[in-house]
Order: sequence, then C-alpha cells, then structure tokens
Amino acid sequence: MNEQANDLWTVSRIAEHLSIGRHRVEYVIKTRRIKPIAIAGPARVFSNAEVERIRLVLEHMTTRRDGGPHAE
Repeated sequence: MNEQANDLWTVSRIAEHLSIGRHRVEYVIKTRRIKPIAIAGPARVFSNAEVERIRLVLEHMTTRRDGGPHAE
C-alpha cells in the first residue's frame, strides 16, 4: 500500500483511530461543517488535518462536559 493511502481517512477509520463511536465523529463533521477532500463511492474521505481538527473538537467537548480543566 502506498504511503499516501495511509493519509486518507473514512469516518469509520477516524472513529476507530480515536477509540470513539462513529456517531460522535459524524456529529462533529456535521456541526462543524467539515468537508471531505474526496468521496469514494458512498465513503467520505478526510485528510490528516481534518482528523486532527475532529480530535481537537472532541477533546474540547469532553473537557467542557467534564467541567473544564479546573473541575474538582
């Protein structure tokens, strides 16, 4: 497999990589209006940069849900 193929991420692959449910990835993509770099059949394909953006949004959501960095 070529190296560039490893830089392509489907929703399922992102969810598996981040160890979260696919529905959470879908939620971030929808609410943040994240656009895929390509569509391969029914699958949307995202770049490394978008995977990092999704990870940061989910991290921020978790921090807020848990009461922020100063929660006791």
